[in-house]
Amino acid sequence: MNTGLQFRLSNKTPLLVSIFFAMVLVVMRLPQWAEVWRPDWIALVVIGWAVFAPGVCGPVFGMLTGLVVDVVLA
Repeated sequence: MNTGLQFRLSNKTPLLVSIFFAMVLVVMRLPQWAEVWRPDWIALVVIGWAVFAPGVCGPVFGMLTGLVVDVVLA
């Protein structure tokens, strides 16, 4: 079982890849009727990582990720 402490010491590639794919899903265009059903992908991924590895992904990480999303969406 991979705990938060073990994850902090190991490679953080899965975290960065999942954030990247969530940003791609945020930027991806959908038809007008499907925009209502679009979830907030970044929030879902950050909350999931905060539950899985709280030592790595905390409030500061969420704030910085939100700032990057604001810059990407301009």
